[in-house]
Order: sequence, then C-alpha cells, then structure tokens
Amino acid sequence: MKRDNQPVKDWSVLQAVKNRHLLLVQVERNWFVLDLKQERAYRVARSDFQTRDADLWGPEPDRHTPVLKTYGWDSQNIGPAQQVTVRLAKTSDAITIELPHPVGWY
Repeated sequence: MKRDNQPVKDWSVLQAVKNRHLLLVQVERNWFVLDLKQERAYRVARSDFQTRDADLWGPEPDRHTPVLKTYGWDSQNIGPAQQVTVRLAKTSDAITIELPHPVGWY
C-alpha cells in the first residue's frame, strides 16, 4: 500500500467474498470502501464492519453513502497482481493497492 508513492505504515485491505469488486481499505486512521467496478470511493466508519470467523460483514455503499470525489483511476496488470491507483480530489492523495490475481471484477 502506498500513498503518494510513499509506503503507508498502518494499512489493511479486505476484499468482499461475494462482491470481489468491493474493497475495505484502511489508510492510517481513515477507512474507505473502493468500488473497483464503478470506480467510486466512499469514506466509512470501521465500526460499521464486523468480523465473524474469517468473514467480514458490513453494509455495501448505497444511495445514502456520499461518494468521494476522485480522479485518475488506473488499473493495470503487473504480473502476479493487479495494481489499482486512485487519487482523492479533496486531498490530492493517490492511493495505490496491489491485489494478487485472480481479481473477480470482470
């Protein structure tokens, strides 16, 4: 995980089991849901999500969840992984994530 080409010290990425195009992303103290299919980002509260066994449970973004303004969505195959980069318009921070294949959002 990188933010503006710098490694992030505290981060995590969790991928939904059924809707593999949805990612729950922690970047330091901020939590986001990234919808890779629709190229949308949402700010969320970690308290909205629970873990049961090895599964993550929580709400999907809906019409009541405000969409963050983003630009520069880029997704490319880099060998054993899919690299996704998105830039948040408010802070101009670029978030880069590498997801191992297979990625099921096609």
